[in-house]
Amino acid sequence: MREWLIMLVKRRGQAKVAITDMVTLCMETFLDKMPNREEKFTLLKSLMEACEGKMFLEREYSKCTRQLVEMFEADGKIEDAAKTIQEIQIETYGSLQNKEKVEFILYQMKLVLMRNDFVRLQILSKKISKKAISEAGLETHKINYYTFLVRYYVHEKEMMEVAKAYQTIFDTLNKASTDEKLKAHIDSTGEEKKKAFQNFVLYLLVSPYTDEKVELLNVVESMYPRELEKEELLTKYVRKFLTFEICPFNEAEVEAQMKNYEPF
Repeated sequence: MREWLIMLVKRRGQAKVAITDMVTLCMETFLDKMPNREEKFTLLKSLMEACEGKMFLEREYSKCTRQLVEMFEADGKIEDAAKTIQEIQIETYGSLQNKEKVEFILYQMKLVLMRNDFVRLQILSKKISKKAISEAGLETHKINYYTFLVRYYVHEKEMMEVAKAYQTIFDTLNKASTDEKLKAHIDSTGEEKKKAFQNFVLYLLVSPYTDEKVELLNVVESMYPRELEKEELLTKYVRKFLTFEICPFNEAEVEAQMKNYEPF
């Protein structure tokens, strides 16, 4: 079947409809009927070969690649998985919807992070625009995207960027908490929202002193009063940092106060 598929797909003047139907038949009917995992793996490779370079089979090609890479990942072959998936320029696929592209790029980001390839992570992150990730229905994807960026910024020691990423995560969770369907799906207990706000403030406090930092601390005080009410200790530090006078600093006391927070 694999041999016939490749032969018929490559046949000169073969109709697009016929090629699409053959690939769809293999994917939807035969793939799950393969006698073992090895045969499924080989069929996926054949399907990728059949779809490669054909614009009208972009969606099928990306689906087959995703399944193949998931098999690599399940076998612990992260290097092979990342190498296979990073070759696909999914953002150039015109037939895919924004959500499908975002999901694929997030999976690429996840795999390169598993091998601590922060350079490639940053390159992949630029393929998703802020407008694309902020569409309705992509709240979970947006949280995952900024969580990956947090890992990158922490590695690069860009504390202000970490704080801004956590602010976006918190704002997304806060907005989702007003929608019962989203709340149940994203953060039913409210713990993630609480942690995101704490991390937003803490990374802001430890970022280098700049005008932007002072401005964002003022934003915290003016726009997040309800959250600050629940965080007495963090409120105290925000106000200390906004007061232009020498701040008493007891290292042991600060360490004892901060050790319960996630960043420390």
